[in-house]
Amino acid sequence: NRIECSVETVCVSDLDGLTTVEKTVGTAPGLSLIEYPNLLTSFLSIKQHSSYPKCVDGQTPNSKVICEPGALAVDEEDGDLTSKILMCPPDSCLESGCPGHEFSSKAVGSCFSTSSEVGSVFELTFLVFDSEVP
Repeated sequence: NRIECSVETVCVSDLDGLTTVEKTVGTAPGLSLIEYPNLLTSFLSIKQHSSYPKCVDGQTPNSKVICEPGALAVDEEDGDLTSKILMCPPDSCLESGCPGHEFSSKAVGSCFSTSSEVGSVFELTFLVFDSEVP
């Protein structure tokens, strides 16, 4: 009776003679926002109808040119994962690794609209997968 002896639909008695395989799960990658103290921190005000682009390579945001610098990611097993950082990925793709939502190729404007009402609050979500996820 598989209902009474079942552990996730497998009866332990059916496992006699089978080898047990244990998988060690590594640590999650570290992810940190690139911040510029006194200019860009975790919160930023953007004028309505203005643009908020990604910073181009080597560009430092300043009071006249505000841009999104992104984040950095490092993993103990996989090394530098910065190029694999995702920005605002939809929940529907999280199991597949979200191809096409990499920060390097996605426009910041696809995450929110600066034409929204004054006082609107938006969240830029950054996340990264290591080799444990497809």
